[in-house]
Amino acid sequence: MTSYPQEDLIRFTWDGEKIVADTSMRNEGRGFYLCRNRECLESAIRKKAFNRVCKKNIDAELIRKVVENAEQNN
Repeated sequence: MTSYPQEDLIRFTWDGEKIVADTSMRNEGRGFYLCRNRECLESAIRKKAFNRVCKKNIDAELIRKVVENAEQNN
């Protein structure tokens, strides 16, 4: 596992219903981080990391859309 400075990561939160990009770093819910490159995203999807963190089966396409939206807004 590789470590990255926090400013190179995107924080996401899971509130029990949906995943959202937490640009304020203050959203409630279970928080987790993902590095900002495509390889990290694909690796997280392949390893079902989002599913494990959220304890729910999350559609890979939904994850990609949330990440792309977060990247555009940062």
